[in-house]
Amino acid sequence: MRVALLFPIAECMSELKWIWFANPHPVSDFDRFDSASRGPWGALKLLFKRPLNILTSLGASITILTLAIGPFAQQILQFSSCLKPIDGSSAIVARTNSYTAGTPTLAAGQPRINRKMTTALYQGLLAPPLNATALISTYCQSGNCTFPHSNNTAYTSLTICSSIEDISHLISGHGNIGDSSYETWNYRLPSGLQLLGNSALTTAAIGLRGEDQDKSLLTLEALMITMNCSAARPESKDECIFKPWAIRASLSPCIHTYGNVRISNSIFEEHILSTMMLPYVPDIQYYSLAGDYPSFPDINCSPSESLQENKTQPTSLLASGLRYANLSGIALNSSDILWYHPSCTYDFGYGPTTGLVESFTKVFFGTLKQPKNVTIPRGLPGDIIGDSWMLSLYADGQANLTSAAVYMEGLANSITAAIREGGDPSNSAPFRGTALGSQTCLGVEWAWLALPAVLLFLTLVFLMTTVVKSRRYTRTGAAEGGRKPWKSSLLPLLWSGLRDETRARYERFDEVEKMKESGDGMKVSLRKERWSEYGEPGEDDSKQARWALRAESGVP
Repeated sequence: MRVALLFPIAECMSELKWIWFANPHPVSDFDRFDSASRGPWGALKLLFKRPLNILTSLGASITILTLAIGPFAQQILQFSSCLKPIDGSSAIVARTNSYTAGTPTLAAGQPRINRKMTTALYQGLLAPPLNATALISTYCQSGNCTFPHSNNTAYTSLTICSSIEDISHLISGHGNIGDSSYETWNYRLPSGLQLLGNSALTTAAIGLRGEDQDKSLLTLEALMITMNCSAARPESKDECIFKPWAIRASLSPCIHTYGNVRISNSIFEEHILSTMMLPYVPDIQYYSLAGDYPSFPDINCSPSESLQENKTQPTSLLASGLRYANLSGIALNSSDILWYHPSCTYDFGYGPTTGLVESFTKVFFGTLKQPKNVTIPRGLPGDIIGDSWMLSLYADGQANLTSAAVYMEGLANSITAAIREGGDPSNSAPFRGTALGSQTCLGVEWAWLALPAVLLFLTLVFLMTTVVKSRRYTRTGAAEGGRKPWKSSLLPLLWSGLRDETRARYERFDEVEKMKESGDGMKVSLRKERWSEYGEPGEDDSKQARWALRAESGVP
């Protein structure tokens, strides 16, 4: 592009040279014009040593600025590493609509949780995941995967939700806090949970009771004595301030709708867009929900009054007005039965429901009759005794609403990962995407085209202005000359340097082409001759001489 711009600029600068000498000017200007037409260095000298006029200054400036075209052009096309879909590859994120995994005990057929869920409970209580996605099962061959979205919505899955509240205002009783007689402590909650003696924390898991359709899978009450000590490792209880504190936390089956799903550098990300709690179905003792909650955005969740090809899941109506998946097959002839696509129904089965309640009450947190306790024999953080998961909740006596919420959220996230990975195969279609591979991509940085575009525009302006100005000297009958454009040709100058008798043999030439035709039959040489040879007297002809073009002998 630089060469394409410099060619018309050089021709225009050369033509302006002949126009410039239509009036008397220093001979040295001829050399400046000639240098300016050859490149940026000459243009710079012309611009700063003798700025002739606006038009020549414009031509010189354009010539100089063309030096930047190369660097700018190199920046226009940018090669970078980018991610492109890999043919034949796929990506998978685990999700589910249904979780019924459970193992009946040999004793009374009472369901209990399976090994994976047991592991999830211990992990959630002792080593909770750093975030909600850390334990979710995914497959991405390249470590970078993208997933389809519709209006930012990707998919919906069965999960576990947690909640927590401060119920310290419900504490009653008394205690000589700071006294050495810990046996006088006696704090209680309306549920009947008591904190006695040297206990620092007591918990009880309240299982499913009654007909409440909003009942949580787990309701945990924790009553404790928090400690604010002046030293990191206090040596006596006098260095600590003791205060009773209580919370009520819960875990409940729910569904999350997710968006912004991706896997980048092997790190899985998903963001919760909305949440819906699953109602409890007391007659069958499980949680279920049906309605306009599609697993994927392209699924139609409108119900049908009869069994159809893709609407095969019967649903019944709860007193709350919500619908649940009727998995028992009871009352299918009822007038309130509607049929849904299975991907629009969610259920947390009887087995895991009763199994988790049993684990929470008998293994981890106790019951109101047999609560779990953490004790502090000397009333100091370093002397706390209790189960590891209880100590995590107590946090060395520094527990607060934030730390307790993180504790319950970690447990919920761990259970959620087990649910999504171990969902029922019949209704657990994974969310599928595309693996991306690193490739070299070519991009265009349009901003770097600004300088070339401006120079092109200025060159056109310069060219047209020079053409218009040259017409004054080159059009037929022009008073200032009437010649044809000479531009960068040197023949007019050389022709004028011939002797008068040589030029007299030829007609007046105004066109470079005619000069070329006549010049083909003429041989000239550049010689240093004395003034006397031109018939001009001088003080010392032997010392004074000049260079001149001289036609060779025999030239007609």
